[in-house]
Order: sequence, then C-alpha cells, then structure tokens
Amino acid sequence: MDETRYRATYHALNEQRCHFEKAINARTCACRCMQRFNLADREGVRCTQSHAHERCGRWLHLLRPASRFALAQARLPDILPHRLEAKVQTGGLLGLAALFESAPGTEDIAALLEHAADAYGSLAGIPLQDIIPSITAYEPRRRRERRPPAYVPSNAPIERHDRIWCPAQRPPSYNHQGFAPCRHMQKP
Repeated sequence: MDETRYRATYHALNEQRCHFEKAINARTCACRCMQRFNLADREGVRCTQSHAHERCGRWLHLLRPASRFALAQARLPDILPHRLEAKVQTGGLLGLAALFESAPGTEDIAALLEHAADAYGSLAGIPLQDIIPSITAYEPRRRRERRPPAYVPSNAPIERHDRIWCPAQRPPSYNHQGFAPCRHMQKP
C-alpha cells in the first residue's frame, strides 16, 4: 500500500486521532478513552470521548512551546519529528504524574489531566517549569542495531585472516577476533 493511500484511509478511519498516540503505541502510557485499531501492518489509536480529546489537545498546545529549550530547538516546526514528539508526549505525562503523589499515573491519561486541571484550576495553571526536566530526561527507545547473520551464507569455507569459518557450524560462537574458527578445518 502506498503511503498516500494509507494516510487517506487512516484519516478516514480515525476522525478523532488520539493526541498521545505515540506515547500509547510505545506502551509507556494508556488511557481509558483510547481505542486501538489496525490498518495494514500498523497500529493506530483513536479517542472515544470528545471532551477528553479537547483537554489533551489543550495540554499539548501548552506543553510544546514550553518544551522548546528541552528539545534544543530554536523554533519549533508545525509538525515535530517522531522522536521529539514522543519526548514531549511521554516526558510531559511523566513529569505531570510526578507532581502528584495520589494522582493516577500514566496508566490513564484522561484521568491524570482531569486531576491536574482540578488541582491547579485549569491546565494553564500547571507549573510547566517543573515538568520540563522530565521531558529533557526522557529518552525514547532507540532502534535495535542490526546484527550480522548468525550463519555463514555460502557453502564454501570463508577465509578470515589465518583461520577458516566452517559453514556447517551454525550459529558460530564468535571469539575476540569476530569469527569462529573450526578446529578440524585449520590451515596447515
């Protein structure tokens, strides 16, 4: 499926996209108002309650400009790159949850924002300077490094320096030189 058709179908299916979709898909947060769905090989999240959706949108609208320094950005673009958006979403929620001892944690985003709005009078009253260190400290999960294949792809022995790999030995146990020698196939 090409990306243009995917996006068109995604927006048709997901009219009320969750503002914290990246944090939810990273499995660091959850919400009682979320509903997951699958499209092609990807997973999306929609919000089922319009008042919670509006509150989450207002919170991110307040949080993004305040986190500009934490993201090391002179000027924030309209759409943040995935990694920076994940930092704002998850770090902001973790920082907000840290402000309260008895508040629901990041297991329920809607309840956490509702509790914060009640405690501070509104979302605008929340002290953002106390939340920014959590955004700075949060590091999204990095991609795993690609590993070399656990087998030798050809049937012929491969010469490596002064030793030979044996294709029958799968997977090789690597030594400090980065290859696995076979005792029975040593060079004379």
